[in-house]
Amino acid sequence: MRATLFALVASSIVMAPLAASAATSPASPDAPRAPPTALAGITVTAPRPPPAPQISDRAIHDFVRAHGAATPIGQLARWREPVCAQTFGLPPEFNAFVSRRIAEVAVGVGAPAARAGSCAANISVFFTTRPQAFMDHVRSKRPELLGYHYHAQAARLATFDRPIQAWYVTATQGANGETLVDDSCCGMPGGLPGSSFGAGMSSEFSGVMIVADWTKVAGYEIGAIADYVAVLALSHAKSLEACGAAPSIADLMSTVCDRARPQAITDDDVAYLKALYGINPRLFLSTQQGAIADRMKRNLADR
Repeated sequence: MRATLFALVASSIVMAPLAASAATSPASPDAPRAPPTALAGITVTAPRPPPAPQISDRAIHDFVRAHGAATPIGQLARWREPVCAQTFGLPPEFNAFVSRRIAEVAVGVGAPAARAGSCAANISVFFTTRPQAFMDHVRSKRPELLGYHYHAQAARLATFDRPIQAWYVTATQGANGETLVDDSCCGMPGGLPGSSFGAGMSSEFSGVMIVADWTKVAGYEIGAIADYVAVLALSHAKSLEACGAAPSIADLMSTVCDRARPQAITDDDVAYLKALYGINPRLFLSTQQGAIADRMKRNLADR
């Protein structure tokens, strides 16, 4: 039900007059065109980079901290419901490729994934030439898509200042199995009055909205963009500017990297995601981070 609601709400953003004018259309004469090299690569998945050298325990712990933002109850969220992505604003082949790539990465790291064509979208990816106007419309008409926040935080949260950004709607599952969307209007995150944070509770994604500025990403290969979006869709990074010793596709658009940026999902990304989807979701944040670091180290050793 929550996935269906998210699909309906996200679709209404596309259908709104402002969003319709903001979303680029291949038929529009003034719409930016993706480079031919990107179109040529649409029939293949993103190339895997060569194996990275062994990284230190410190680098792994730094990677885990940078790539995991805490939810309102102080945990790391992941998908419990099967992920189902829908992409808007690109030519049909590109839309299909990005959505399919998200599902492929999800399956590869052990995240639940729905069968293509048989699900209601809970991940919506929008490409537009007017991302700030798009987000202003979201803030005005559908602020729930911004995720857990207070009204005074909405303007800052809806500010678009990167080539690609993501917003996460999270939910909390209580010890009794009841799951409610985190909502600041209801006091306790997850709407579970009387619950103590962490004890028997777990965080999960209810919906993810990703918005990309087509004018800033059109020069990238479609494979790199799709992998970048897939990682954003499956985990909530605390920082996309970390650019640490362990390389990540999240470094693709970092402004602080002084080394080559990966052009595809890395072994470290895959190891992290497999660990995230393999740990006990009811652990406290620090315990989750330690468990992920341990699993990530083992995953990298087995590659």
